[in-house]
This record gives sequence, structure tokens and C-alpha cells, in this order.
Amino acid sequence: MRTLRTPDEATVTAYYDDSHKDLQQALAWTQETNALHPEYWSVYAEARIRLQLKDYAGAQALATEAKKLALAAANPGYARRSEEVLTQAKAHTK
Repeated sequence: MRTLRTPDEATVTAYYDDSHKDLQQALAWTQETNALHPEYWSVYAEARIRLQLKDYAGAQALATEAKKLALAAANPGYARRSEEVLTQAKAHTK
């Protein structure tokens, strides 16, 4: 079984995303996390990063998936946040 390189990778990714530091590195770490364990919070993080990188189609797809996962996990807060990312991404593709 493959594991993450460091136990704090998700925390570091969130920091990079929140502070807008090296979004390409944050994206790479988030993609690695999602390949291993796609959870609503990590899929949401990747959607946010893709939105910031102007990958609106990717952000839409991931925000939709994050919302679905959040609702399945009974987390309406993340479902709402995912919907906000989805709305923002759609606004840029019109």
C-alpha cells in the first residue's frame, strides 16, 4: 500500500492554498492525496486550487465531486463551500 510522503502533507497543502504560496506544488500534493484517499475536504481543496489557477473546468468537476462526497458524509458545510467554488468556476466559463 502506498502512503503519503509525510504525515503533514495535507496540512502543508492547505497552508500553501490559503496563503497562495506555490499553488503548483499545492496542486501536486493534493492530487497525490486524492489519488490515495479522495475525501471531501481534499477534493474541495483541489477544486479551490484549480479555481485559483484558472482551471475552471477542473474546478467545476472537482467541486461537484466534493459536494457529492460531503453530502454523503453528512457535512453540509463542505457541501456549501463546494457549491460556492462551483458557482465561481461557472461564472468564469460563461
